[in-house]
Amino acid sequence: MHAGKFPDPGWFPQLAQEVETRGIGLPDQPILGALVGEVDIVDCVSQWDSPWFIGPYGFLLANPLAYPQPIPYRGRLGLFETELPAAG
Repeated sequence: MHAGKFPDPGWFPQLAQEVETRGIGLPDQPILGALVGEVDIVDCVSQWDSPWFIGPYGFLLANPLAYPQPIPYRGRLGLFETELPAAG
């Protein structure tokens, strides 16, 4: 999916239903223009036995952390680090 462009109006509910079968809840609508959490990238692989792997490379992620509230943030391409606002 290209950031900010949706291939089909029904894509998000379909994705949410698939993800929820794996025990992960998603909001009714996608959250846009915000940071919603973070993960650690622990490896890069060229093959993996997962329906989420579409190659030719994929990152293995660990230690997911969902933020209690989305943090507004302008999108950027690629991987990046950012300074989070202080908790108040």
